[in-house]
Amino acid sequence: MKARFQDGCDGGMPVPPEKRLLARCRLFHVLALALAATVADAATVHTAEPPADVTVVDAGNAGPEEREVTRRITVLLQAADAGEPTAQKVYEAAELGMAALWEAAGRMNLDQETHRAPFILLAEQTAAVRRTQRELLRLYDPPAYRAFYTPDGSRLQARIARALQWKNPPANLLAAMVLAAPEPTLAWLEAQDEEALREPARLLEILRVWGGVVALGREHAFIHPLRAVGERLARSPAVNANDRLLVGVIRFLGDLNCRGAAESVTAWLEHPNAAVRRAAVETLGRLRGDTALNALIDRVPKETDAEAQGLLANALGRWPGDPAAGDACLDLYARSPSQEARRSVLNAAGRATWPARDPLVRRAFEHRDGGALIALAIKPVPGLEDGLLQRLHESEGRLLDPSLLDAELAECAREGRQVLAVVPTDLYGQCCNLPLIRAVCDRHHVPVICDSAEAMGAKYKGIDCGGMSRPDSRAPNSGLYRHAGFDAWASVYSFNGNKIITTSGGGMLASHDKVLIDHARKLATQARDPAPWYEHTEIGFNYRMTDAQAAVGVEQ
Repeated sequence: MKARFQDGCDGGMPVPPEKRLLARCRLFHVLALALAATVADAATVHTAEPPADVTVVDAGNAGPEEREVTRRITVLLQAADAGEPTAQKVYEAAELGMAALWEAAGRMNLDQETHRAPFILLAEQTAAVRRTQRELLRLYDPPAYRAFYTPDGSRLQARIARALQWKNPPANLLAAMVLAAPEPTLAWLEAQDEEALREPARLLEILRVWGGVVALGREHAFIHPLRAVGERLARSPAVNANDRLLVGVIRFLGDLNCRGAAESVTAWLEHPNAAVRRAAVETLGRLRGDTALNALIDRVPKETDAEAQGLLANALGRWPGDPAAGDACLDLYARSPSQEARRSVLNAAGRATWPARDPLVRRAFEHRDGGALIALAIKPVPGLEDGLLQRLHESEGRLLDPSLLDAELAECAREGRQVLAVVPTDLYGQCCNLPLIRAVCDRHHVPVICDSAEAMGAKYKGIDCGGMSRPDSRAPNSGLYRHAGFDAWASVYSFNGNKIITTSGGGMLASHDKVLIDHARKLATQARDPAPWYEHTEIGFNYRMTDAQAAVGVEQ
């Protein structure tokens, strides 16, 4: 049973590791060391000496599968020597199982520049196999099972871990090595000198990858030694002298849930660097426990950094039933001048059961803080029903607050995050304040696409815009009114069975932009080009409703 996978895909779709393993199942009896066979003529082409732990066998005594493995590895090495593309040859070797990957990795000459790219790809392929369930490896790829889950595995993993000797290994290689060679990578971490860390960037990346792997619930067997490494690094003078590395170690402790490190993390709450304090706050929120909670509460009156205050609120929200956490959030809301931090407090209070929760939300509502509406939507506060209805009446049913939108778009601009579009929603016939939303978005150069699916026929107050609006004597105050979605760059409406106008399905796109409408109409008709034959230069769809549906809609 053979299969050819192009770039890890089968017919353009990603191939799961289980499918690859099934394609290798007839080779499960091939031992890793027996696959080191090399033909005599290949020895004259590739002169690199095999590693000491590789046993070279006579090609004449090898079976057909072993000879095929030898042939593919030889072809791969020859291409690497010549500086030719090797990706496809790596995939071809991977088809033959984990033993072929180990053998190819062991025979790569890492001192030769042209061998490094295929070696990285070999490491990534090995890491992909490592993600496969342990029992599947035992059944269908015994060489992989031996390498990852038996005492003999460290020797095989060392073939991948050789790259730790590189001066500047790329980040994707370090990420692959954590999974492909976990034992040697852990040994490298344990060997780091606490007094003089010579490779902080490499250490930081490996800690980041290991932390992410453990946080996802993988590699449980390594948690205890990794926690020992993290707690030892936390006491390291070299780590404490490097703020960037210190932030990485603090987050690493949080990923591993090292509750015993809460006291060390608490000390960093007083660090002069705000980035270190933020990392400490986040980590304490993940560690939980009384020590972490008390440290966060004590930090509330001292913290002045707005971002750290928001993180404090998020962290305290992890104790939704602790009255002390609620009192601290109420104090934080009163102290913080940051709108973002106060909004984080209200988000944390949304589902909390603190005694201070209702006074906090009531205070925010009275100060017209938009975040109070979020908390009220999650859990109402007795006595605010009339005030909430009055607030909605004053805002004429506005669903998206332009002032909050303006603050959010400004924050995105500061952080370098690109906003592709703003999509306000007209809900149950209540129209959002599109003129103000459009003005805010125009200032930030962001288009507005209005979801008016449930507002067909609804109108809102507008201003005269080139005669496109008209007075409607049936509307209250008989002023100028616009149809829902009028001020947006584009608006969408639904004709589903539960809508005001229905065709049993389908909908409508509306816009003042003729170019947009023409292109949308083209895409909805299979993107057919204006030619006498069927020609398509882009991908389209058949999104038109039927003629019968259209007739029902037109009649309404």
